Amino acid sequence: MTGGRSGIGRAIARRLRDEGATVITAQRGEDEDFESTVADFSNPHTPEQIVKEVIVQITGISYINKMRKFI
Repeated sequence: MTGGRSGIGRAIARRLRDEGATVITAQRGEDEDFESTVADFSNPHTPEQIVKEVIVQITGISYINKMRKFI
């Protein structure tokens, strides 16, 4: 989740964690309370990179092949 280091984002992250969710925050710096990934949201490729990093953190899978649909 983005914005999980402070304010309402922090409250949501804590609530999700308390209810059993795996929470990984994404922001400009490290997060002391949660697993996190450092992200520069001024870069348009950042959301895709965050998804890849979170998948690796949760599953350990480091390569995902995009499915191709043939018509």
